[in-house]
Amino acid sequence: MKTILLLTDFSENAAHAAETAVLLSAKLRTNLLLFNNSSIVPSVAYPGDTSLIADQLYHLEDERKKKLDELSDRLEPIFHQLKAGERQPTIYCQLGEGDLSSNVKELVDQKEIEFIVMGASTDSSIDHVFFGSDTMSVIRKAISPVLLIPENSDMKKVDKIIFATDFHPGDIDALHFLIKQSKAFESEIEVVHVNVIGDKETKDTEKEDEFKEQINQIKDSKITYRDIRGKDVIKRLTRLCKESKTDLLAMVHQKNSFLASILTQSIAKKALSAQKLPLMIFSSAWKEES
Repeated sequence: MKTILLLTDFSENAAHAAETAVLLSAKLRTNLLLFNNSSIVPSVAYPGDTSLIADQLYHLEDERKKKLDELSDRLEPIFHQLKAGERQPTIYCQLGEGDLSSNVKELVDQKEIEFIVMGASTDSSIDHVFFGSDTMSVIRKAISPVLLIPENSDMKKVDKIIFATDFHPGDIDALHFLIKQSKAFESEIEVVHVNVIGDKETKDTEKEDEFKEQINQIKDSKITYRDIRGKDVIKRLTRLCKESKTDLLAMVHQKNSFLASILTQSIAKKALSAQKLPLMIFSSAWKEES
């Protein structure tokens, strides 16, 4: 059975993301794993007093267990919101110690993790990607899609998905994953090519043609393609998300890609922050399994 992995730090943003994850689990017919990680090393008041260290560790772990149980109990009423035919997910709780990204990678390697859900801890999910060190470390090491949920988004419906691409070969795997997920929501997917026209513009027509050909081979009536061009691509992408009432923005994060570079610009963060869209990020090393 596939599982959605929810990372929680017990904040309200994380709790909201957990509530959304329950609805996603039901719709996608997966289970839900609530995971809290601690990298805190208890302070030692008296050198050599190992009993004090053990007491501190026990107290911290006990408190975290209680909070996980409280979060699980908080999610129970959401089951009553599920529609007929939707599967009630089984909720599991687990604690981890040490490096978060390493622990998440181990969970992804050991369990059938469909994707990872996190609450956006800043004003927007896009800020959380580029300024949240924990988020980026998870994306790079977990090799699993990461879904960031802003506090004002519940994803009760996902009618429209925009997948931004710069024709990287790995983007096709991400697109296939989105298609698989979208069937549960009956979503429309619009593949949007981001291309800035400038003095130093170089266009790889061969890569573009190959990418479009792979899209055409999918033969799905709910997949469309759009090419955004101009000197202010971000404003156009933002306007497109707003005008088309997009419910989810998705992209592959390449460390040195053109798409990543424009998204780190202040205008991009400001523009996308205003939309407060859920954001799904695929690691450049991620590959969809058949």
